[in-house]
Amino acid sequence: MEIENQRKTRKTNYSQVEDEALVKAWLHISGDAVVGRDQKSTKLWLRVLESFHQILGRVTERNAQGLQNRWQAISHDVSKFCGYYNKIGRLNPSGWNDQMILDEAKQQYGEIEGPLQAKPMQFCKFKFEHCWKLLKDSPKWNDHVLVRNTSKGCKKPSNPPSQAIDLDDLGTPSTPSTPCSIPLDEFKSMDHEHNQEKLEAKKKSEEEKLEAKKRRAEQKTLREEMKVMRQSMVGLTPEQAAYWKLQQSLIVERYKANGFLRDLDPYEKNYDFNF
Repeated sequence: MEIENQRKTRKTNYSQVEDEALVKAWLHISGDAVVGRDQKSTKLWLRVLESFHQILGRVTERNAQGLQNRWQAISHDVSKFCGYYNKIGRLNPSGWNDQMILDEAKQQYGEIEGPLQAKPMQFCKFKFEHCWKLLKDSPKWNDHVLVRNTSKGCKKPSNPPSQAIDLDDLGTPSTPSTPCSIPLDEFKSMDHEHNQEKLEAKKKSEEEKLEAKKRRAEQKTLREEMKVMRQSMVGLTPEQAAYWKLQQSLIVERYKANGFLRDLDPYEKNYDFNF
């Protein structure tokens, strides 16, 4: 394989055909008994790169590091999706077919995996369904699905599966997931609680923004009123002086009505602002 092609930086997004070729290359190399645990990640991914180009039937600008990074993104998202799909599938809801289970898994993935800080909350579409279809029936993949999406209380097996290759070097988890016995209603309730937390966090953030905006408006009004109260009458025409005195009297009356000013003794010259 040409070294220059391996050194090129990825310049374009991966196509569906390239994603599928990468998955097939990973399955081929990870299932190769010749690959041992003592081989370094770099060597393993050079083999994946070679297989990737063979499957495509052409040499591309992709390099080993780029394929490893892409695989980690695929593995991460597909593993999470498998968590939702497998939980619903194991419950075997009455009257549900495979397509209904798939649609429900995609719906739950989209609602829960959206970014917490998104305003409004975003629906996170599962974008690797084409990769999932290639991986879902593979024993090599199913033995190493990430356990991060399994619910609390799921028991891990005491005997780890035997492997001919260190799949951690290939960007996949080494701990298998196990079935969880959770009713569908309870599972949906957990999703609902998670979404409620997001909504409450969003509501609290909006309330804090409104409160801060209100404080800024009040401070601006106070500065403008104090400027009016300090307005000098020296050099003004009678009409101008009358205008400013009226504005000052309106401010004084408003502050007195709100309890911020006390009534003045007739002999006192200045108002007492009790802020």
